[in-house]
Amino acid sequence: MFWVNILTKPDAGNVNPVDDKSYWNSVYYERRFLDEWNVDIRPASYSLYVAVVREFSGGLTLSEVEVFGYAPYDGPSLSVEFNTNCAHLTIQDPTQPNGIVIEYQYTCYYANTEEGNYQSILVTDKQPVSLCEFRSAEKVTCSAKAINSAGESPVTSQTGYTRIAVRQSDKAELKHSKNKGKTFRITVHQVTLGNKRPDSYVFVVQKETSTSKRKKRSSVHLPPECDLDPDCYITAEIDSSLVDSDGYDFRVGDGKTYQDYYNAPLEPNQDYKIYQAVTVKMEDGFVLVEYYDDPITVHLDAACGLSCIVAIAVSAFVLFIGVVLLVVLIKRRR
Repeated sequence: MFWVNILTKPDAGNVNPVDDKSYWNSVYYERRFLDEWNVDIRPASYSLYVAVVREFSGGLTLSEVEVFGYAPYDGPSLSVEFNTNCAHLTIQDPTQPNGIVIEYQYTCYYANTEEGNYQSILVTDKQPVSLCEFRSAEKVTCSAKAINSAGESPVTSQTGYTRIAVRQSDKAELKHSKNKGKTFRITVHQVTLGNKRPDSYVFVVQKETSTSKRKKRSSVHLPPECDLDPDCYITAEIDSSLVDSDGYDFRVGDGKTYQDYYNAPLEPNQDYKIYQAVTVKMEDGFVLVEYYDDPITVHLDAACGLSCIVAIAVSAFVLFIGVVLLVVLIKRRR
C-alpha cells in the first residue's frame, strides 16, 4: 500500500518534487492499494506542471515520480465586435482553473469564401486585440485559443458580420426647406457600397412630441435613438432598384404602403426626425442594416383648410373694396 500525492506547479523552475517539494502544491492525497487510478485535477489550480508521486513507507525516490506538462484544457471565453473593416476581440479565462497560459492566438477570416487570406496574432496576455483590413458587409469568423509549453486548448470561435460602410454624402435630402400639411418630400440618393449592392432603403419616422402609439415591426431594427419610444416607427422600405443616379422623389406620409410598411400621414404643427438606413442581404439570408449618423429634421406647418381659404378670400375682397372706395374718393376730390 502507498500514498498517492498529486502536486501542481505554476512555473518552470524547481521542477523536481522530491528535491523541491516546498515549491509544489498538493491537490490530491489518498492512500491506495491499486497501481492505477483516475483523478480529475482540473479544478485544482492554474498549473503548468503536474507531478504524480508515490509515497511508500521508505520515503520518495526519483524513479517513483512522474512530471508532465499540463496544457490548457478549455478554450478562453471570446467576445467579438465588428465595425466596417475590423474585428475587436476580447477574452476571459474560464471560471475554473485552466492551466498556465503562456500566450493566446487570435485568428479571423472570411467565413463564406474560400479565400486563403486571414489575420492572426499571438499575444502574451488577455489584452483586447483588433484584426483589420476586412471588407465591409462580410461574414467573418474569429477564433481564440490558449497555449503553453505543454500544448494548446480547444479553439473558441464566433462568427459575425462587418458593418456596412455608408457615405454620409449619400443620405436623402429634403426637397423643400418649408413644408406644411401632412406630408413632405425628400430626394433619395443612390447609395454606392464598395463591394456590395444595397437591397433597400429604410426610413424611420420619429415624432418629437406626441401621445400616439404605433405597433413597431421587428424584422428591421430601429436606430438606438428610438429605444423605448412608442412614436418611432418604420414608415417605408424602398427597393434599391427604384433609385437611379438621378435620385428618387419620395413623399413621407403619403398614406401608401411600401413593402408592408404603412407610410402614415403626419400631423401638422409637429417636428419630425427621419432616420435613413441601408440594408444588404447576405448569402445566408441574414440582413445587415446600417443607419446614417444624423437624421433629417423637418417642421410641418398647418395647411390652409377651407375655413382658412374662406377667410383669405373675404380679406382679399374687403381689401379690394377698400381700394376701389379709396380710388373713387380721390377722383371726387379732384
